[in-house]
Amino acid sequence: HDDRRKLMRSYYYRGLIHMTNNAYAKSVSDVVMAERLARRLEDTLFLARTNETLADLYNRAYNVKEAINKGEMAHYYQSIPGKERNAMFSAVDMAINYAPDGDHRKSLHILDSLVSGIPGTESALLSYIYGTYIFAYFYDKQPSKAVDVFSKLKKISPEFYGDNIPLPKIAEVFFMNNQNDSAEYYLALYEKNRNIYDDETYYRVRYELAKKAGVYDSALENLERMATVGNEKIGRMLSENIAVVERNSIGKENERNLERADRLLFVVLLLGFILTIVVLVVILLRLKIKYQRREIDEKMSSISSLSREISNLNNNVKRV
Repeated sequence: HDDRRKLMRSYYYRGLIHMTNNAYAKSVSDVVMAERLARRLEDTLFLARTNETLADLYNRAYNVKEAINKGEMAHYYQSIPGKERNAMFSAVDMAINYAPDGDHRKSLHILDSLVSGIPGTESALLSYIYGTYIFAYFYDKQPSKAVDVFSKLKKISPEFYGDNIPLPKIAEVFFMNNQNDSAEYYLALYEKNRNIYDDETYYRVRYELAKKAGVYDSALENLERMATVGNEKIGRMLSENIAVVERNSIGKENERNLERADRLLFVVLLLGFILTIVVLVVILLRLKIKYQRREIDEKMSSISSLSREISNLNNNVKRV
């Protein structure tokens, strides 16, 4: 079990590294293996973690339905006595998944039910909830409420609010709320530490700002860059179809299980054959012993009969 547990952790953390490097196919393959091992070990903590990570991967691949399925699985494994705080985090994950799927109200309902019972000292969980509120209000086309929540997020997490929601998304919220200067500010912050995953949103907001300002050359340039990034992401998703990778990983696991089953069946049949041979040998030996005993009994009977005959002959001789 210790070796399996180490292997499970190794697969999981290597999967996280691949995800950080945007190698989603490799990430999914490793995380699925970690999930399979967690299932065999009945490790609910890693069953929750692996399903959370798979939900995140599906979100990045714009496969919201699968993200919701994995998020619900993660929440199920977190919803055990003594893990209430973990269950709250996984509930926020579910709210994140519902928001882009058009179920904004369900997302907001989950967040409303959570935030009312959380003390102000729970800054990490509150930051996560506020960041998700911004997503939900954005998709629900309520940018003013999203901006209000962002103000709360900055108060409890002044330095790390960008960890809870991407800076280009914050800029997009401010643009929707007609606060273009604030949108420019957060785009400039993002430029200091950019990543491929959020570049499409960045160029989209740049395009919208330039178009609104009437700077059409810049608008066209940013639109082309947005399209290029989008095409690259689509190409990557097609070449690294994580749903297919997951199914293939499960298929390979099933193949290994079938191979193990075949080997087990062969061993069982071989043992059955050997056992049958042993039983037959024992039966034959018993029959042989029984036959030999019968022969001995017959010979002893013959000897006894001969002894009587000899005794009778001796007696006859003496009388003569």
